[in-house]
Amino acid sequence: MSVPSQSWFNSNIGQGAFAATVGSPVGDGLKINIYVNPDFLNNASPAAVAAIFMHELLHAEILRSLWEADEDPALLQKNFPELYEIYINYPTPRKDWHHEAIANLYRQSIISVLSATEFNSSNNEALSWIGLYQSVSWKTLLNDERREEYWEFVLNEIKKGGCTE
Repeated sequence: MSVPSQSWFNSNIGQGAFAATVGSPVGDGLKINIYVNPDFLNNASPAAVAAIFMHELLHAEILRSLWEADEDPALLQKNFPELYEIYINYPTPRKDWHHEAIANLYRQSIISVLSATEFNSSNNEALSWIGLYQSVSWKTLLNDERREEYWEFVLNEIKKGGCTE
């Protein structure tokens, strides 16, 4: 099995979508493409762009982990126990289980990275939820007031003026 390769493409992926990560088999390896909507790049703040790139990189890492464990599912359980638990316990079809994994396992990492960089914003917690609005965690871990506050903050960040440099 070869190591997955990653590619970044700037592509119009559809109205309302900030970005998408797609994995496809190539030979005996996996190619991971991350597509970013140019409208998002042209309008969002650097902090929002950084948050969405981290979100998509986490999708890529989840895809890579699953690819590596494909030949032996016990490897996923052994090497990524928290990820395995979310995967096993998420209801079928497992359409959005990646978002549950990101929400429950990796949001704190997004907050930490944003806080430690020049992309620090006034509400890194809100930005850590970018792309997770349809998740069960968004609906269950936050109360209505907090969801509205975070949603308004993110909407302002994605219309802030662009990250074109």
